[in-house]
Amino acid sequence: ERCRRETEQSQEQPGEQDIRMHVTNYIWSDEKVSTPDDWIAASAERRAEFVGQFAFSGEDAAGRTVLARDRLGVNKLFFTLEGGRVRRSNFLIELVREGVNLADIWSVPSGHAVYVGPGASDYVLQKHIGLEYPPAVDDDVDRHAVRVRRALEKTFEYIASSVGDNPVVVTMSGGLDSTTIAALAREYLSNVEGVTFSLTKDGDEADSEDAIFAKRVGGDLGIPVRTIRATTSEILDLVDDVLVYGQDYRDFNVHCGLVNAVIAAELAGKDSPVSDSASARPPVVLTGDTMNELMADYSAVTLDNRTYYELPKMNKGLLRRFLVGGLDSGDREVGIFARHGLDVIQPYALCAEVYAALPGWLVEADDAKQRFVERVMGDRVPAYIYNRPKVRAQAGDAEAGQGILGAFRQADIGQEELLARFAELLNSTVEEAGRLIKAGFYRFTETRPGR
Repeated sequence: ERCRRETEQSQEQPGEQDIRMHVTNYIWSDEKVSTPDDWIAASAERRAEFVGQFAFSGEDAAGRTVLARDRLGVNKLFFTLEGGRVRRSNFLIELVREGVNLADIWSVPSGHAVYVGPGASDYVLQKHIGLEYPPAVDDDVDRHAVRVRRALEKTFEYIASSVGDNPVVVTMSGGLDSTTIAALAREYLSNVEGVTFSLTKDGDEADSEDAIFAKRVGGDLGIPVRTIRATTSEILDLVDDVLVYGQDYRDFNVHCGLVNAVIAAELAGKDSPVSDSASARPPVVLTGDTMNELMADYSAVTLDNRTYYELPKMNKGLLRRFLVGGLDSGDREVGIFARHGLDVIQPYALCAEVYAALPGWLVEADDAKQRFVERVMGDRVPAYIYNRPKVRAQAGDAEAGQGILGAFRQADIGQEELLARFAELLNSTVEEAGRLIKAGFYRFTETRPGR
């Protein structure tokens, strides 16, 4: 209902500006904080040296409008062309609310830049950086672990240079990925706290398995952790918001996005878990996202004789390339937190190249990630985390019927229903909405739209 009212109000009073940018860009070069203007002014060779998560718009020396996006597509960027006018936003919905048809909205692909103008027909799509998976030339796992450790530490030095003494919140599931981020955040950043999520049933305040582990980790690391709870009905009430600002209709991203929506709403509210300076400065959120893609640590889930989140049947060394490429689409973290005015940084995405350099065989075993991270982090991560069974799909507990997936199954909300509602919210048809994402990528164009 709230999304519907916002859409109607926006259509009654369309915006005059051409730019709608709500997501903070984090960019570093030469180990210093950098800016979009620095990136635009740099040579093509130098641009590959920039590190960050970004999606920005600017103008270059030739008078062209430049739209650029980071290597993995962590931050999203959409645009439409009307004659010589470029309208762009981090959010699809804002262009739709200004009367643009979904079919006329395009994405800047991850690792690419779009150049428009100065001539009326000038349009160039150009790749500026990619993620390479070099042939394995080193089979020494310990040497790979050292490289990854150094890359993670350097990444947190970058983050510290941008975050300073701002409050930081780490989303913690009590799993390996978020625990690693929490441990490093505690070492490199100040004013760090944790939040974890628990789905409440019938007024029961008992913690989920995730929350129990997250609090235990927080105690061992010296990080206060607060549990944010929601009931099934509260979760289902947020579906529209997650479809719109998560910019995706696929069930896995919607289910994950709902957890983030609950956390983001509370962090942005008056009752924030961040201590003294929370009212003056909203926290920067750190998450463990992208690690599962980089290490191909996903699997399907079976519930009530139905299979969810099914993956292509291929070896994990190859699968990780498809999973990482698929980060181009879906905004289950950055977009959803930005909707509430909060910044998100995904540290693993900032050093993805060192994970891509791992030999394919290293990720094949079922416990490959646990054993490798143990070599990387050692006792900086509590030993019981290395041995905890993986909890899938934001279930909160090892039993698949618990948590968000179970709630959706009970409410009989499946993939078809999510796509239909997504299309309705974006004033589109199901067919057109279904064409927005193909093979993990948002729709883009190599030639000027409308030609």
